[in-house]
Amino acid sequence: MLTKSQKNIISILLGCVFCYLFVVFVSVVAAFGVPQALQTYDTIVITYYSNTLTSLVSAIVSFVVLSAIRQWFIQLTLQNLFFFTLPIGLFFIFLLAVMRFAALPLIYAAIPTIIIAAALSRSEITYR
Repeated sequence: MLTKSQKNIISILLGCVFCYLFVVFVSVVAAFGVPQALQTYDTIVITYYSNTLTSLVSAIVSFVVLSAIRQWFIQLTLQNLFFFTLPIGLFFIFLLAVMRFAALPLIYAAIPTIIIAAALSRSEITYR
């Protein structure tokens, strides 16, 4: 069985991995082209297509990964959720301070992941 500190370390490492995955998601989706059916519309579709696709890819991958982590290693509690979102929050504070233009596409990848992590987390109830 894992101790609480080991679960928190796994949560921090998982948050760091997802920070890297956000960059990968945005770069991979940016390399996709807009389908021919959507190219008839002007700037509206082209602007929102990559952001929507980034959110969908991030939601699907984060649901699969967090469900697997939840089954294999740890039950996600609210404390683990804090340690999971801590590196993500620090990453975005750094991005907003240094490179504001890069933060918005990454936020489209991070919000679905944080929502799914919050939905999969459970509050730890201890009876004394």
